[in-house]
Amino acid sequence: MRKKLLILSVGLVGIITTVIAQAPWSNKLMIATSSNGTTFNTPQVFQDSSGVPAVIRLSSGILIAAFQWFPAPINSAGWDSVAIKTSTDDGASWSNPISINVTGMPGGMQRPFDPTLVETDSGQIRMFFSSGPPAMGLDSTINTYSAISNDGINYTYESGARFDMLNDRVIDPACTKFNGVWHYTTPRDPVEDGAFHATSADCLTFVQQTDILSDVAHNWTGNLMVDSNEMRFYGCGNTIWWNSTLDGITWNGYTNTNVMMGGDPAVVKLPSGTYIMIYVGISPPSGVEENASLEIQLYPNPSAEKVFIGGMESEYVISVFDLQGKLILVNKNVQSNMVDISGLVNGIYLMEIVDNETGIAIRKKFIKN
Repeated sequence: MRKKLLILSVGLVGIITTVIAQAPWSNKLMIATSSNGTTFNTPQVFQDSSGVPAVIRLSSGILIAAFQWFPAPINSAGWDSVAIKTSTDDGASWSNPISINVTGMPGGMQRPFDPTLVETDSGQIRMFFSSGPPAMGLDSTINTYSAISNDGINYTYESGARFDMLNDRVIDPACTKFNGVWHYTTPRDPVEDGAFHATSADCLTFVQQTDILSDVAHNWTGNLMVDSNEMRFYGCGNTIWWNSTLDGITWNGYTNTNVMMGGDPAVVKLPSGTYIMIYVGISPPSGVEENASLEIQLYPNPSAEKVFIGGMESEYVISVFDLQGKLILVNKNVQSNMVDISGLVNGIYLMEIVDNETGIAIRKKFIKN
């Protein structure tokens, strides 16, 4: 996930729209398994205070997961470092997290962030990561770089950028080898612009290819993996989804998984056929679950333009969250019982209604169609 707090105010028929990317240290990485890569079992906590996962299985059979780690206390020695966990039993158990070391980084570069891992043809571990000048924000100075390792912990910086767009930022890289070619993607901004795509013969020099097209419901922030004769990308949106290609060029279409609360997924397939997914489990400040209230009702539901609130008589505050936990709408000191949702992307949302007099919060799900 992106590391910058973004607050954007836009007029939307009298409603202030606020989009907030949650602080990564407030989230947990979750892990779940599946027999088909689409329907996943009940997730478990993989690592707290973490984000941006990647996972690979080495030819030796060892699983390595890398992620951005924010161990308490804030600004501790390991704060905002790339860390790894390993498994020697196909994910049944995992080691404790260890912060990696990267030597040879040029002066004036940010610490590595947004890691992804590959095993090279020579059996080494290459980490791709985002970096750039410090204190410049997530702008066009951020590129994808790489470092090489023999043990997954100690890395040596490799000179030059692996991928650099002159007028665009390059963050959240993904990479895998498919049909003898290394494929690299990085999400474009805005979401509907899809992803940049590049290929390489040696996993170091990448040549830009045609961009991958998308839409507002499918965010190409996630990871690539190979599943038998196809390459898949697992990404996020109103649900975690995957898309596949047989040639690295033409994508077959989106398949939604049953994971509706999560982002930035990383998936690996074991020789047994089991899929392991590690992803960011996101919790909005108020929780995303509905709570009981027979009196308060939302109607019509589903709705394309307006949602009416039945049963509220006093002044209240309305907040709307998407199913990734992002705050989408805030409407303060409301006396009308109508909320304009015409500017929302189609999907499932949670509306929180807080009574100004009592402070009681009611949460109800609704569908924008």
